[in-house]
Amino acid sequence: MVKRICLLGIFLFFLSSCATEINPEMEQERYIRSFDDQMLEEPITVRLYYQLNSAEDGYVWLSGAKGSSGTERIVLPLVFNGSKGQLPVTAVKGVREIALSFESVLLSSSIVELQESAFEMATELISVENVNNIRSIGNRAFFGCESLQSFKMPPSLDSIGNSAFANCRKLEISELPSSVSQIGTNAFAFCSSITSFRIGENVTTLGAGVFDSCVNLTDIYCEASSAPAGWSAEWLENCTATVHWGQ
Repeated sequence: MVKRICLLGIFLFFLSSCATEINPEMEQERYIRSFDDQMLEEPITVRLYYQLNSAEDGYVWLSGAKGSSGTERIVLPLVFNGSKGQLPVTAVKGVREIALSFESVLLSSSIVELQESAFEMATELISVENVNNIRSIGNRAFFGCESLQSFKMPPSLDSIGNSAFANCRKLEISELPSSVSQIGTNAFAFCSSITSFRIGENVTTLGAGVFDSCVNLTDIYCEASSAPAGWSAEWLENCTATVHWGQ
């Protein structure tokens, strides 16, 4: 206990002396016992790495996490308690160390971004919960999450990055919320469980090979009557699905 208190004191001293960034080598061991004021049945031991995204707003990114061996579920916190008080955790970036031992991730309601490589190669990850406030999903956010089955697209989602869900072979998804305006290159490449897909009329940017090698995709329904100017000419690269326009 004394060792843990000393480590925490060193961590907070470092935070107060650094205006924009926390050294990722500094670890803070925390016992996450609550989520949005709801008590969890069992605390989960995790090591979390934080980084301030700017001195102006003080929001923090959760830039890395790893849990105790054998943990099936990890909970990402709502706030970070630092020298500036409680700061909202608003984004997840590059949490690759979370990967292999976790089947489920519960996001806090303050998180609005899943940034680049957020859960890349989390090969045992099956579901991500509480995603309703997510507005953007970055490049390779779920790349290689070959066990991912449950991901309910958030109603406020605006953009999906390059290869965001590539190689998510068990992911079953058929449409996106109407709020989506951008879909990146190879966003759903090699998603072999997708059989049909609907692209809304608000999608103004579409990258090349969005459905590359989606071998079971047979029909794509586009609400637009023809491909908008912002769609890549190669958006159907390596895809044999039939496209239905104006539907």
